[in-house]
Amino acid sequence: MSGALFIDESGDPGFRFPPPPAQGSSDLLVLAGVFFSKPSSVAAWNKAHSDWMGSRRGAEFKYEKATRSAASSYARAALGVRDWTWYAIACQKRKMWNQDYDPERLYRNLVRYITEPVVSKYGKGHSVLLDARNYRRGEREVLEQSLLHGHLEVRRPFHRLGAKYETDCFSSVNFADSRSSPGIQLADLIAGACGSANRPNRPNRQVVDLLNNRGHCRVWPR
Repeated sequence: MSGALFIDESGDPGFRFPPPPAQGSSDLLVLAGVFFSKPSSVAAWNKAHSDWMGSRRGAEFKYEKATRSAASSYARAALGVRDWTWYAIACQKRKMWNQDYDPERLYRNLVRYITEPVVSKYGKGHSVLLDARNYRRGEREVLEQSLLHGHLEVRRPFHRLGAKYETDCFSSVNFADSRSSPGIQLADLIAGACGSANRPNRPNRQVVDLLNNRGHCRVWPR
């Protein structure tokens, strides 16, 4: 039985770090994947999401706009659904070996890192859904081919990720508007929560601690 993997992010893949007070790239790029192992669990989450939204149906959950209590409430709604897990990686970009590093190559490899444990544990043939608003058309095509037919790079610094990646693992890779996808919105919650939990100043682990029995976030590089 095929499952579904929903992927979203917090932060950006850029490497522009001017001295303050100038605005630059985010210190962290967090990618999160939410994997539902059964179609029935996707349907159950869609209903739980709709029930949680209530009269706000059609609105989108965004971690960055939610209060702490709302984010925790949304996480508890997700815990009422069975047969799903999550994976995340928080990339500390300032610690990357090369400040001129290609942001797109970084992003593709982090996405593939998220997909690898799904393939290892649940096998091949699942679908992948990403937020269409995060990518231009050309970027979508490159990422789709990378996920469907690519390989995990072993050159520095990606050899330190320690992940293996097989080809032809997924039945499809699609892009959807996150406003119409409760799965992507749940991935947004986890990506945002992992970013908050790992920020250097006043970290907030409230949501991550609620969900830590369903998944984990790796901080990389150390």
